[in-house]
Amino acid sequence: MTPFGQLLKMADDDERLIMFHSHLGATYNDLRRYEEALIHLKKVTGLEAPESSMSCAETFANIAEISFKRGDYEDALRQFLEVLHIDLRTLPPYHTSLANTYHNIGFIQMEQKHYVQALENITKALDIAKKSNHPDMHEYQKLIDTIVGVMIIK
Repeated sequence: MTPFGQLLKMADDDERLIMFHSHLGATYNDLRRYEEALIHLKKVTGLEAPESSMSCAETFANIAEISFKRGDYEDALRQFLEVLHIDLRTLPPYHTSLANTYHNIGFIQMEQKHYVQALENITKALDIAKKSNHPDMHEYQKLIDTIVGVMIIK
C-alpha cells in the first residue's frame, strides 16, 4: 500500500477525512495543481455537516478562489454565494468575513462586467467595513470608484 493509501486508511472518521482532504486541497492549490485541489476540496463538502458551519463556508471559499484562478467565474460566483448564504445565517451583520464575502462576489461580478451588481455588493462590503473598522475599507472604496468610472465611460 502506498503511503498515501496508508494515510487515507488511518483517517477512519469524517473529522480526520475532512482535515486530510482539506490539507491536500490546500497543498495542491499552493502547487497550482488546481484540478487536484478541487477534487479534494469537493470531497470535504460531501463530508461536512451542517452546511451552516463556518468550516463549510471556508471550504466553499477555497473552492471559489481556485475556480476564480482558473477563470471559471460562474463557479467561483456560485461558491461565494454559498459562503454568503452561510455567513448571513451564522455571523453578526457587521462581521469582517461578511464584508470579505460581499467584496469577493462584487469583484467577480466586476470581472464579468456586471457592474451594477458589482457596485451593489462592493457597497455592502464597504458599509460593513466602515462599521467594523475593516482593514480593507480603503481598498473597497477604490474598487467602488473604479466601477463607477467604468460605468460612466460606458
